[in-house]
Amino acid sequence: MKIAFKYGAVIGLALAGWDIWTNEYLYNTLVGRAPFIFQLGLLLLGLFLGIWEFKKVKYGNKITFGAASVSGIQIAVVAALVFSISSFVYYQKASYRFDEYSIRETIRVAKEKNASAKDMKQIEEMVAMTRAAETPANKAKGALLVTAILGLLFSLIFAAILRNAEPQRIV
Repeated sequence: MKIAFKYGAVIGLALAGWDIWTNEYLYNTLVGRAPFIFQLGLLLLGLFLGIWEFKKVKYGNKITFGAASVSGIQIAVVAALVFSISSFVYYQKASYRFDEYSIRETIRVAKEKNASAKDMKQIEEMVAMTRAAETPANKAKGALLVTAILGLLFSLIFAAILRNAEPQRIV
């Protein structure tokens, strides 16, 4: 479990760090609009290296699909929890600049294009729904679910790639 905690904590903190950095410094740039690709790369690299270390250290370089899957899932669970908790804490304190920037830009463009009163009312309703949905708890739930689901999926894929021992059959 030490290996899972080590890799999971590093992955979770790296995901949180990238999320915070993009929200604080890159929120109105092209790079800030595509943070998921980099976060996915961090998750994939961490899972692969973590399962690889489990294989080398704990299983003596011979690991079954089941053991590799469980190892990857342990890492993904720790990463998801760390990322989720850090997202909740950050968004409790953050100014929601990215969301507010998006809202301001939407309203600005609508006014520049002389949107009708009906369109402006629809935009205001969408803004209200966005503000209600983008709460710290919802951001934390999203971080938890996405990281856990992708972690599970890629743990199974990497387990299939890294396995090199046949399971013991009970006769």
